[in-house]
Amino acid sequence: MHLLEINPTTKDVRVQSFPRTGIEMAADRYLEAEKAAQKAGGGAQALLVSADSLAALKRAYPAYSGDSKAFLRALEKATSDA
Repeated sequence: MHLLEINPTTKDVRVQSFPRTGIEMAADRYLEAEKAAQKAGGGAQALLVSADSLAALKRAYPAYSGDSKAFLRALEKATSDA
């Protein structure tokens, strides 16, 4: 499970990974990130996603992978560390 924080204004993508047993912690952190995204404005988003591999994550969330190299690098790092 991964928490993605995307801020198109600053072109910042942050990925925080959680173990499968950490769903409660992930949900709490997601709520904090969602509040921060609303406060930041400018299209900032928080997403809590789950996939077995980077390829599966790209297929499941194609709108977020797009052409953003930073996004893909962050996802690759997150999924290789998990």
